[in-house]
Amino acid sequence: MLEYAGSRSGLRTQRDEGAALVGVLRSLDWLLVAGIGGLIAVGLWAVAGVTRFDVAHNPSYYLNRQIGYAIVSSSRSRDSSPTAPAAEATGAPHCVSSASGFSP
Repeated sequence: MLEYAGSRSGLRTQRDEGAALVGVLRSLDWLLVAGIGGLIAVGLWAVAGVTRFDVAHNPSYYLNRQIGYAIVSSSRSRDSSPTAPAAEATGAPHCVSSASGFSP
């Protein structure tokens, strides 16, 4: 679509994107997000305490590495969205178990 100086369609798409963002933020499970953040913080605190004396001239060497890994893993989890279940994507047969827990 062609836009010109007096066009309002650009404003409309920005409003639509803003409404979509608000919808996504409302649908998040904030308790789960806070729990994951807490687990990451406790893990980083533990790594910092345990490995403080491992590298002589850089006491936060392993902590900095773990912070980098946490940032990379959080950015990768948003980018990876599987399009098909793993069993169907790999061609693996589906396993159906009986009520007793044993496969036939």
